[in-house]
Amino acid sequence: MKPDASVERDSSAGGSPGDSGAPKLDASKDFGPVDPAATWDAFNLVLANCVYCHNDPSKRLNLQYQDLYKRLVAVAEKSPAGCPNRVPVVPGDPMSSLIYLKISGKQPASCGARMPFNKPMVTPMELDIVFKWIKAGAPSM
Repeated sequence: MKPDASVERDSSAGGSPGDSGAPKLDASKDFGPVDPAATWDAFNLVLANCVYCHNDPSKRLNLQYQDLYKRLVAVAEKSPAGCPNRVPVVPGDPMSSLIYLKISGKQPASCGARMPFNKPMVTPMELDIVFKWIKAGAPSM
């Protein structure tokens, strides 16, 4: 029987890779089905920091919670007209989603500044949460 690919043996503990040392888990593997409520909640935790600036619907994308999902998957009215990616979230496609492009710094120049504007970039973990949520189809609840 072959060992599970998500478990590696720790050869640094004195022994060869074939020894029966303690398994080393690979946290990058998926350990079960995606729970839409959990991914939506994690995504909202990342967006919680964005609401401080994105709270005035007359100026920019409104990220306040009420009807948020509806605004995320529609063309953003306040996005730059020359931007080829005008939908904040394209379910299943992070590289076409304006939110992901702007927080990762991969947006075309015609799409405005990297977000958060004049602040440090989001953490790699937060970026990963956004990427995985969109890639999973941007499930709401």
